[in-house]
Amino acid sequence: MRRFAFAVATIAFGAIIGCGSGEGPATADATGAATGASVPAPAAQVGPVKNEIARIAVRGHTVVFFATTVTGVGLLEVGPIGDTRIVTDSLARNRPSAIYATLAGPGATVPSILVQAETAPLSKVPSGGAPPPAMRSGSASGPTYYDTGEQQWFASTFCYAGYECVQGWNWANSSSGYDQGRGFITFELNGQEATCSRTAEEDYWNGSSWQYLFSFSLAPGNWGWA
Repeated sequence: MRRFAFAVATIAFGAIIGCGSGEGPATADATGAATGASVPAPAAQVGPVKNEIARIAVRGHTVVFFATTVTGVGLLEVGPIGDTRIVTDSLARNRPSAIYATLAGPGATVPSILVQAETAPLSKVPSGGAPPPAMRSGSASGPTYYDTGEQQWFASTFCYAGYECVQGWNWANSSSGYDQGRGFITFELNGQEATCSRTAEEDYWNGSSWQYLFSFSLAPGNWGWA
């Protein structure tokens, strides 16, 4: 999960854990404003996120900003399989309000609650040992991919060098190692052939154990990253 808070000794990782669905609170559609498109694309479906502050639809993607007491303002982007990220690494380095303003386009109003959340006090994270070591790569017998094309796309798009990339029958997960000042970044996929939305959970290391941070649901045919 990419962090926007300052000097907080936490890290996070994510995994697909099951099925679920839902809808979120106040939204904005900035497809035309941000891209100049005349016909807005339907936004990728993503369920409600705990402590959601704002969400915005851009070029068929949905970007959600949410608050946590340990990592500050977090960001989640969900898009359709085949599309690449709208919130690039360079854009994600900015403050959440600046990211929102860029996505919304000229003249858009940034929600005041998002600006306020940028300076909200954070809980002190206990100091402690390092998290468990990352899983080592390996291979074993397993299911045949239902849609090899989707899995090949996910692997070439999100399974970066050094990432832990696990791909299943119609789902996939790719997570980075810890990067100081950023934490983990995790990508999830729920294949087109899935029969339900899948829930992805993000946890953080509190110095001695993994703790729940937030979760979100992915509709079939979508990927998400946080």
